[in-house]
Amino acid sequence: MNWEAIWAIARKDVTVALRTRAVALPLALVPLVLMVGVPVLVGLISGMAARLEIAPADVDVLSRPMPPGFDARYAGLNDAQLGYIYFIVYLFAPMYL
Repeated sequence: MNWEAIWAIARKDVTVALRTRAVALPLALVPLVLMVGVPVLVGLISGMAARLEIAPADVDVLSRPMPPGFDARYAGLNDAQLGYIYFIVYLFAPMYL
């Protein structure tokens, strides 16, 4: 195999792809939205949820399917903080697996 030719073609393809706006914009924006936008949005929503009156039974429904030790591990947190951890650690993080 001619690795020099293979790398030249690959380099050319990457250069063309990065110069194309239809490829370059999603390549930059999608990770930015997923890694920054969604966690910030969840944090803002959980901050607003702290001001709302949430029945303790609603939070218990969320924590029932959690792994053993979840309640003991996060015992000192309020309901909004628990909701944030629930979303980021147990719902959002598995999307990257």
